[in-house]
Amino acid sequence: MSTYRDPNSPDVTLDLFDAAADSILDDASSGTLSRNDDAAITAAVIGTIGELDGSALDAVNAGYVALVRYLRGESIVARQQWRSQIINTDIDDFVDFANRMKNWKNPSRAI
Repeated sequence: MSTYRDPNSPDVTLDLFDAAADSILDDASSGTLSRNDDAAITAAVIGTIGELDGSALDAVNAGYVALVRYLRGESIVARQQWRSQIINTDIDDFVDFANRMKNWKNPSRAI
């Protein structure tokens, strides 16, 4: 069995997420990700904003992107809030994300 757009089995994919979480938590505990030296976090933030905004589009593509955003109900205000949240990311957010990834292998059920 494989997942959509993922050639790996779900178990392998979850193991990869678990390993990524371990790497983040190791970096946070070893000081690689640090409150005092946040070069890695800054690089991740810059890369994420670059992915979000991309490069300048020509008129045809700009119109298409505007149409898609309109159809999805994405507002300029919401996109700016998203950017602000990304820019304000700190080590605690990375650790929280890693802890959430660690729990993906152990699903829970609410009754």
